[in-house]
Amino acid sequence: MKVIVVEDQKLLLDSLVDTLEQEDDMEVVARLYDAAKVDDACATYQPDLVLMDVCTENGSSGIRATERLQKSFPHIKVVLMTGMADISFVQQAKEAGASSFIYKNISTKELLYVLRSTASDYSTFPQEQTMPVLGYNKLTEREIDVLRSVCSGLTRKEIAEELQVSENTIKASISSILTKTGFPSISRLAIYALSSGFIVTEDS
Repeated sequence: MKVIVVEDQKLLLDSLVDTLEQEDDMEVVARLYDAAKVDDACATYQPDLVLMDVCTENGSSGIRATERLQKSFPHIKVVLMTGMADISFVQQAKEAGASSFIYKNISTKELLYVLRSTASDYSTFPQEQTMPVLGYNKLTEREIDVLRSVCSGLTRKEIAEELQVSENTIKASISSILTKTGFPSISRLAIYALSSGFIVTEDS
């Protein structure tokens, strides 16, 4: 199995490559720091699988790279990984067309199992993360989009324009979010979500 590894932390990248290279059925054909370069690497090396971090060098998104790969190289399996607890990464990975998703705290044995099973057309996705706060009930995808936009610094009007809904709809979504999470204001929740890693913005 030919594998491309995309990870912007050199120590972890080296460790992953060393681990995979020790396996008789795996060959690392390229190692990258930036997900923006994975398209060219796939065209050159034609891997069977790409193991890619969600957030890579230069702010490049592994999730967006996965969307591109699924259009250009639909036969290549993509396993996304992250060390962050962003509450929407798993769902975003599924929508982008990733074959599997893992957190970086798994064991080497689990990693190898996921890679091999993914190559054999089996998908592995962990349970989606939630925010462990008082009064928490699962936020809808729209509410997560609204919270992410607030965390990115957008105003209510800008969020409404981006999501193509009315400001009253955004106001209602924010009210629902606060009811579910128990926070007194959306700004306090945004600070908590960002500092805890439950929301990761492109500027984070």
